[in-house]
Amino acid sequence: MRFPYVISENTREAYTPSLTALQLTLEQRRKTFPERLEWGDKHCYSLTRLCIEAISKNFANQPVLKEVYGADQDLLLEILPTNLPLEIVVPLIDAKIYWKRRYNDEFGMVSQRLYPNWTWKQVFIERNIQKLVEQAEPQYNDENDMEAVLKLCCPYVKRILITQLQMWRPPLHWEKSEYPENFPLHHINFEPILKQLTEIQEFDLVFGMNSVGDKFCWEMFKFTPLDCSRLGAALLNLQNLQILRVHRSNLEYKQCQALIQGLMKNRTLAELDLSYCEIQNEGALCVAKLMIVHPVLEVVKLMYNKIKQKGAEGIGYALLHENCCPLRVLDLRSNPLRHGGIMGILRALVRVDKPRELSLGGCIAEDETPVRIAQMINLNASLEILDISANWFGEEGGELLVYYLTNNKTIQWLDVRETDITIEQSKVINKILRRNRAGVDCLSEDEEVEEEVVATEEIATEEVTEEEEEGGA
Repeated sequence: MRFPYVISENTREAYTPSLTALQLTLEQRRKTFPERLEWGDKHCYSLTRLCIEAISKNFANQPVLKEVYGADQDLLLEILPTNLPLEIVVPLIDAKIYWKRRYNDEFGMVSQRLYPNWTWKQVFIERNIQKLVEQAEPQYNDENDMEAVLKLCCPYVKRILITQLQMWRPPLHWEKSEYPENFPLHHINFEPILKQLTEIQEFDLVFGMNSVGDKFCWEMFKFTPLDCSRLGAALLNLQNLQILRVHRSNLEYKQCQALIQGLMKNRTLAELDLSYCEIQNEGALCVAKLMIVHPVLEVVKLMYNKIKQKGAEGIGYALLHENCCPLRVLDLRSNPLRHGGIMGILRALVRVDKPRELSLGGCIAEDETPVRIAQMINLNASLEILDISANWFGEEGGELLVYYLTNNKTIQWLDVRETDITIEQSKVINKILRRNRAGVDCLSEDEEVEEEVVATEEIATEEVTEEEEEGGA
């Protein structure tokens, strides 16, 4: 393949000489002008080039690709129109150059996280399916008209990210007298969609709308238990589903209950993310029930869900249950658990060997909470990562952490930011964590000196940042 096959406008602009430069004496004597990219536009193309251009223009009617070889095929892929029907190009073209051109022309820069072993063909097809779903109108049942394209794209869709869903609007052919008094709040039915896209491994959904402008109304961000019930039933079609995210949505208890009810029969889900919703205590109890019956669930993320003591105690009970899933990560950050809720989790941690990673940051720890957390650290032998940031510990709590952490050999990372412990205590904690990561009983003198240097640099950086912020204020 020739290189480069595309020269950006920025490059053209950068290499365009100024009028002053063109008037120089040496410039007048030049015979070659490599910066003039249009020098050959008026030259007559070769017969091969003209044939390839003819094939490109007629490709929709007569898709000839395999009959063209080598550099000629590369040239064809470089000039092939990017608006050809998917029914023609999906089964025929796998080349990176064509799908990269098509993605850039239609969607611009890639703004999503790319997974290992990704290809431009997969990225484009997944983005195209996302576009179809996000633009589907529930009042017309558009999801029922996607069967052909979904079946065509099924082998290439491993992940689907939905950032918005259209709300129900009266069909255009209705008269105002036919409008219902209250518009339905339900969205499209995912069952016809996921019934075709059976290879999905990651499903990410946000109930809401983007870029609504002056048409904003709160109904755009509401949805019904029926939406979640149908979604839960549709997810049963995904035999390879490993990650499910329904986040940044107005997901309340009833919707959460309907969704979890559909997940009870799932046997492949490894990660459940319901972050930034409003499931509260009742929704947390539903998740706890799922933890008891699910065989392979490893990651549960419930940050910022208004979960309190009752919900946390339910999750703690699930951890103690003999049939609990092999939980590895539990994230409860930014929930108002307070002392009672945090204790519901700590009671389980001193009796079981799960999870390996726990986040309790910003859970409103109270006066007695630091003591109990420190005692749990002393008794627990399975935690490797613990986040207790944004909880008040103070100097006394820091002393307890240092004392009990000394006996712990498993915790490798401990987040104590914004806990009001002293700098000296933070240094000692970092030294103990470094010891645990090294898997030794104590650090050598060189390692201790290195740790102190790193800690000093971090403290100096923080002080400089604080001075800059104060100066800016």
